[in-house]
Amino acid sequence: MKKKWMLSLFGMGFIAIVVVSTVAHFSKSFTSANNIVSAATFSVDAVGPNGISIGDAQFDLAGDFYPGITNKEVYSFQVRNNDSSVPVEYIVNFLKSGGLFPENHRSPILITLEKLVGEKWVEQDYNKPITPNSDVETYRVLVSWLHSGNDINFQGKTGKIDFELIVKQADLK
Repeated sequence: MKKKWMLSLFGMGFIAIVVVSTVAHFSKSFTSANNIVSAATFSVDAVGPNGISIGDAQFDLAGDFYPGITNKEVYSFQVRNNDSSVPVEYIVNFLKSGGLFPENHRSPILITLEKLVGEKWVEQDYNKPITPNSDVETYRVLVSWLHSGNDINFQGKTGKIDFELIVKQADLK
């Protein structure tokens, strides 16, 4: 019985040594405290040719608009990054309505968006987001009425073009 008791005591001692030796090891901990996070600024402006933020400006469609007019500049604007630290992209929409813009999308009126790059105007695909390359970018809107077999069907009709520029934060990829 004494032997059993000693063996039992020895076994428990051995287990205690094993447990203590597996728990005891070197450890270090590092903490960085007082870190300050600041939200970025988002300050972008779009201004018309008069230098005033775009509002209810109208395209210059003075006089009669007729078949054969090509690339008539009807509007220009700048998009300015006012020290914004947020990456942005532009979305341009031309909301068209009226008799010159039928629902079947077979209007003779074509709208073109161009960006001034250096000293050259470059056509932009406004059906997808535009990523700016500089803090100030200059754009212009051109309208054309190309000849077609159904020009007479649009005689005397009117239409409306609402211009919408949406500047939003771009996702970094």
